[in-house]
Amino acid sequence: MQETESPGEFSLWFLTSGAKSESSSGSRSRYNSSANASDETANLQMQRVRISVPRVFYVNCKDPVFQKEIIEALRGKESMKDLPHGRKRLWLVEVSTSERKYMENEAAVAELLNSPLVYQLIKSLFRIVVDHLL
Repeated sequence: MQETESPGEFSLWFLTSGAKSESSSGSRSRYNSSANASDETANLQMQRVRISVPRVFYVNCKDPVFQKEIIEALRGKESMKDLPHGRKRLWLVEVSTSERKYMENEAAVAELLNSPLVYQLIKSLFRIVVDHLL
């Protein structure tokens, strides 16, 4: 996994085998021939796949009016998910945004999330893993 120049976008590299070539001599077994083993090694290809990982987090609000404000301001949606470790769900909002948009609006997001009406802020596990891998 490799970060790209675009925030939240990553390149994943895979080693794949190319198409198997048929031997001109039909008498040799495809599975027991050392020549076939070297052919398979020669057909290995490196493939790159670009993925975009959104920033996903959950805001557990103390007040339903503030929940609606978070939904409108951060384009989130109401969520009924169970929280980790048996934590109490009050008025939960799921926010999913591109990393670029998150970084562009980080100050405004931080101001909203530092409100005393925020009971908890929960990051998605996938994003935590990605941040630790890189």
